[in-house]
Amino acid sequence: MRLWHLSVAVLVLGMVMTIARYPAICYGLTLWTMILGVAAIAIASGVALVRTIVSVVTAHGQPDAIRAVLATILVLLVAPTVMIVWVYTCGWLIWVSINLP
Repeated sequence: MRLWHLSVAVLVLGMVMTIARYPAICYGLTLWTMILGVAAIAIASGVALVRTIVSVVTAHGQPDAIRAVLATILVLLVAPTVMIVWVYTCGWLIWVSINLP
């Protein structure tokens, strides 16, 4: 991490902490984080799925093909699970922040 990365991170964190004083903006930041997280997970899982499908097609033998199919099944199981956990966690954060005394 270079120095300008750190300074930009501190600047962004300061802006978020200043904006987050208001409850409506806090909910908006949580939703924005949820949307960006789901988009990032979806893109990463799509790339992983394409790579595993390509490895199935280019397998040189039965052990490689079995390994590639198992990797594809793993991607198809893990990616939606991570997305669901991410969405429920962000929803839980909003629910907790709404019901604070």
